[in-house]
Amino acid sequence: MRFTITPQTKMSEIKTGDKVAFNFVQQGNLSLLQDIKVSQ
Repeated sequence: MRFTITPQTKMSEIKTGDKVAFNFVQQGNLSLLQDIKVSQ
């Protein structure tokens, strides 16, 4: 699945291989990533 990040999405703490939890909103054909965090 492909996501588009919004200007308020903070990606700086995410590293390759991290497990994450995220929220997104579907707007037409776009999946807008609104929140993403490293999860345990």
